[in-house]
Amino acid sequence: MQKMATGSLSDSDSSLLLDGVEDQPSRGHRRIAGPIAGTLILAAVGVACSRTHQGLASDTLSATTLDEEVQCSASGVNCVESKCCNDGGAKGFQCYEKNEEWAECFDAGNCTEGVHPGEKEGAWDASGTFQKAKWSCKTVGEASKPACWSYGESSCPDDRCQVTGEKCLQKCGTLGDAGGCWGSPNCMWSGEQCEDGCWLNGDEDSCSALSNCQWQAGGETPTCGLACHIHGGPDDCPHSDKCIWDGSKCMTDPCSAPGEDCTNSKCCSVDRGGLGMKCVEKMEYYASCMDTFNKTAMPTWSGKTIGNRAFQRGAPAEEEDRPKMEAGCDWAGQSCWDSKMCCNKGFTCNKKDDTFAGCVQALTIATFSEQPVDLPAGWDGEKFGGWRDEYAVAPVQEGQDMAGTSMYCIMAILPDSPEMELLYTAKRNGGSIFGCNASSVYRAWQTGAAGWDTGEDTVINTAVFLKVMEYVKEDKLYLNYDWTVKVDADCVFLPDRLRSHLWGLRPPANVPIYLKNNHLEGLGNSGFLGAIEVFSREAMKKFMDNAKECGQFLGTNSGEDGFFKGCMDAIGVGFMADTSMFKPNFDPAICTNGMYAAYHPIKYATHWQRCWDLATGKICQGLTYDCGGALDPDVNSIR
Repeated sequence: MQKMATGSLSDSDSSLLLDGVEDQPSRGHRRIAGPIAGTLILAAVGVACSRTHQGLASDTLSATTLDEEVQCSASGVNCVESKCCNDGGAKGFQCYEKNEEWAECFDAGNCTEGVHPGEKEGAWDASGTFQKAKWSCKTVGEASKPACWSYGESSCPDDRCQVTGEKCLQKCGTLGDAGGCWGSPNCMWSGEQCEDGCWLNGDEDSCSALSNCQWQAGGETPTCGLACHIHGGPDDCPHSDKCIWDGSKCMTDPCSAPGEDCTNSKCCSVDRGGLGMKCVEKMEYYASCMDTFNKTAMPTWSGKTIGNRAFQRGAPAEEEDRPKMEAGCDWAGQSCWDSKMCCNKGFTCNKKDDTFAGCVQALTIATFSEQPVDLPAGWDGEKFGGWRDEYAVAPVQEGQDMAGTSMYCIMAILPDSPEMELLYTAKRNGGSIFGCNASSVYRAWQTGAAGWDTGEDTVINTAVFLKVMEYVKEDKLYLNYDWTVKVDADCVFLPDRLRSHLWGLRPPANVPIYLKNNHLEGLGNSGFLGAIEVFSREAMKKFMDNAKECGQFLGTNSGEDGFFKGCMDAIGVGFMADTSMFKPNFDPAICTNGMYAAYHPIKYATHWQRCWDLATGKICQGLTYDCGGALDPDVNSIR
């Protein structure tokens, strides 16, 4: 085993790192894989130069193989045995001795006797003082040749160097190992040999003709870059090069990122920032990925959708020409002469004088209490009506029209979060929204949290879902299905069970309805929690027609489940109660209970899969406990 010494880069080492080929694209994404990765920078400093062209490099940087007899060392490793250094540095590299067991390659003439900065080795003397090891700086062997970059254009030696971009640089074919190859600013390692870098090709035709290169036209300046398959693992698969990791290899992304032309791909990349976006046409020869299209704001665009959002399935409805579904009530501060009813809970319609009657607050309503509020001073006070409250919708009788059970299911996902793994787990199993008649995935963004009056915290995400509902309205898929179901990523949802529940509820056709989904006392948001939210088509229409007013007069500083229930109640959407839709529990063992249509919160992909297997009878059939063994993470660790 070689013993590593503590040393520092020489001045010429630093200049090499700075003095590359100018005006070339960033090389930070080049493939660096295997045992050499940890010490590659040191190899880059001392560019490996073959003294013969017969040898192949070893898979480490302990020494660069030149041929069967000669092995020279790279900077930063022991050169006691090799007694020579790779070519490099302004004056060549020299092997200098620290002691009999360790020597290292520095710039020729750049080793100072004594203790070097950063030295950690040493020994305790008789007085108990730690004495740091000193370098003897005795030369070992001959100095190597200077690096190619140290020569001017006119003096560039053609046996191992070449002029590239008005600089003298290493001939790539003389470099026998990946570390030295990637260390040269004009070279790249391809398979088992070093060759000229893709970025030296300045036009698309010459670039595209090379199997290891690809033309990258998406940025401000088109360049020739590495083909995606040249890169190594998932951490070396650069999105900036239009590459994505497919689980086993780095590959060219078949879809487009925001800002790229998606005319040909007709899809938007989930991995490169296009989650929830659709490909919208500007003209025949250009299209771009976007969340939403506004013809008024973009009058020169055709606005045609030529590529759906990722994961979207289903048929959008034709443009609908219908009158607005009015709320039938008035909001806080508005005149209520005609309706005699207020939309806001706790507000009543009162007479001010002979010219005005308005909705004013009569009660402050909390989860467990109500507090009366006096009328404004100077008001007449005559009460014309109260506020709109929730009301139950009766099931239909035999022989009457019942609502169908087709479902359009939606999910809002935070990109690059653990929710993505839950989404892919659901997709692999054909569960959750992927078991519905149609589905869409939209992009969410990070939000904050605030405390309820119950002492619990709730996520402040109303603004997110109001925006998502704008996208839903624009896509028009919800109009073709009986129910719209919003599902959280950490909710294990079985659509067929919900269909069975709907048959049991017998909801009337063509009636605005939302479903209460739990029977928790106090913490159940009056029976409506946001893990899974179910609305009839008529309820969705009425919400879309009144969403702006709900946002304005109910506010968005709340959780979306409280907002949506408050809005639905305010605009006159009735409810039916499916109290067995789900019961909050993070333990997948609850998924053995077949009465529920959904299970939440199931926060980990391994737990999601276990819950799905239990709920669908793939394991533990007939049992009331989880027989599947230990989970990672363990359930008890997240209690």
